Parts: sequence; structure tokens; C-alpha cells
Amino acid sequence: MEAYIRIVRWKNLIFILVIQWLMQYAVVHPMLQTYGFEIYNRDIFNILLYSATILITAGGYIINDYFDVKIDRINRPDRVIVSEKILRRFIRSGTCHPFT
Repeated sequence: MEAYIRIVRWKNLIFILVIQWLMQYAVVHPMLQTYGFEIYNRDIFNILLYSATILITAGGYIINDYFDVKIDRINRPDRVIVSEKILRRFIRSGTCHPFT
């Protein structure tokens, strides 16, 4: 379970969430109020936006680790997660063999 949490880089995801929230309430809302726009605080839309951003970013981290295994073994061999702690499927001749 720890490997799955590490592969999505949870600290970065929390940082992204905090920055996104701060930008909304410290930059966007004051700017809109300055120009006379009325702000409707719809929490469900904010939650959906935050969730989508976090899930897309986590997916990008997973895809990056999946395809950069060779480079990661050279640059940071102590922190390789895919193929060491999480098994990677082997793809041969255009077909996927999940049991090899």
C-alpha cells in the first residue's frame, strides 16, 4: 500500500491542492470583486475542480513512473517503485501478456 501512495507523490498533490485553493481565494475572487463581478461560491464545483486536478496529476505521475523505469534506475536507483514494488506488465509483439 505504501508503494501506491508513494507513486502518486502525495506531498506534491497536497501542495497543488493548497496552491489551487489559495489562488482562488487570494487572487481570483479579489480580482473579480474589484471589477464588480458577483461571486457565487458553489462548493460542489470547487470540489469537482480540485478532484479533477488531483486525479489527473496523480495519473500523470503514475504514467511517468511506468515509462521511465530505465531512466529512474540510472538517476535514482534507491527510489524506483515500478517493477520493484509494483509489478509491471510485459508487452511483447503488440499483445499484452499479464501472466508472464
